[in-house]
Amino acid sequence: QHISPRAGRASSKRASVFASEPRTQNGPLVALGTFPFPKEELLLPGEKKELHLYEERFVKLLETTLASGGLAAQLGFTGMGDMIAHAPLVIIENWVRRDVGVNAILRCVGRLKLVDVHSAEPFITALYGPHRDILLTSDAQRDFLQRQRDELFRLHSEVRAMRERLVQSCLQDGNDPDDSLADDMMDDTDAGNVTWGHELLRPESGFARPLEELVGAAAKHVALARKRAGAEFEGTFAWGSGEDTELALSSMCAIACFPPATRVLALSSSDGAERMDRALDLMKEQRALLAAKLTLASTFSAQAPPDAPSPGGTPSTGGPAS
Repeated sequence: QHISPRAGRASSKRASVFASEPRTQNGPLVALGTFPFPKEELLLPGEKKELHLYEERFVKLLETTLASGGLAAQLGFTGMGDMIAHAPLVIIENWVRRDVGVNAILRCVGRLKLVDVHSAEPFITALYGPHRDILLTSDAQRDFLQRQRDELFRLHSEVRAMRERLVQSCLQDGNDPDDSLADDMMDDTDAGNVTWGHELLRPESGFARPLEELVGAAAKHVALARKRAGAEFEGTFAWGSGEDTELALSSMCAIACFPPATRVLALSSSDGAERMDRALDLMKEQRALLAAKLTLASTFSAQAPPDAPSPGGTPSTGGPAS
């Protein structure tokens, strides 16, 4: 099933900088071993997942992947069993054999377009073509996106600080912080369901670290993947210069903080400017939501009855002080 990117709410200023250009995605086709996932668990470039692979077919897929350069694909399926048209290109970053199966870290370093499924035994092998952003062609485009990236970093920092304030407020009031942050985080998924043959371990929130740090780590791993990969994969990494790569990864890493529907759209998009707009909108919406929650938390705290337990203290008896 093809999931088309949502039309962006591009400003007239952005439209004037990013004029209509040819959108060809030519490049060599490659056959890759493929990990099946529910669409909610598809990675965006720069993201990583630690998995426990316990079915023989996935252990075999891991061994075959490691023997042929360490690159594989992550193919998403809808709840109806349809395949997602675009797939993350992943590299095996690390692995450790366990008593049962293997723990492996998969890092997304690019994007692919599904062309055909070759076989399903002993594991899925499919044919993919490159899927990448429209290359930036002028300094004006880069300058515009750099300013947006700087704003995105600032908004992400504000959201991280607000999330921490909300956590502290919940702890002081004796509430569970996870309840207050639940609808700001990723949607619930069935990634640990045994039907997939692998379990997701220790997922990391996109707000756990500064966005600049996430982008820097992502760019480093993309560069390492390019060195390890053969020439047939070069088109998959083609974001242009190192600077253009970091601009593209900035919006990817930001959108990775949010629920699956938004992430799948980002995976399929090839318009980096439109995706940056969407990342900024999501961060602003998140900031507004957290501001409202902080206001409510402050209001309820101020309205607490006099005999309510104070944070870290004991309930008052209401009697005269001795």
